[in-house]
Amino acid sequence: MDKRGQFGFNSIRIPPVKLRPIKFSNPLIRKNIKEKGRAFELKVRKALRAKGYTVSKAKSRHYDWLAKKGNKTYLVECKCTTARPSLHQVRLLVKSVKGKQPYILATKTNTGRIKLDFY
Repeated sequence: MDKRGQFGFNSIRIPPVKLRPIKFSNPLIRKNIKEKGRAFELKVRKALRAKGYTVSKAKSRHYDWLAKKGNKTYLVECKCTTARPSLHQVRLLVKSVKGKQPYILATKTNTGRIKLDFY
């Protein structure tokens, strides 16, 4: 190899650049999916309480909340992502409909609002 360098006579050597990690200004961006789901569940609970429901944690792990208003009890399932209810959850929802147990499916719209579907 001659004195002109590895890439030719007029080549420019670029010193290595040390990359810094990107700092996000919005702390919501760094949340993982479980944290986002839990935050959405708490928003749904707050929205239901604002509508006059008494909301408590469901004993079953297949539903997120139990909401009571008057003498009616609703099973509440929250989905904040594009994820669909699992097959087991769908079976339980069908069973609850046949048994005349009403439920609420809470989803997030494209604008970030809560949509409550009563079944």
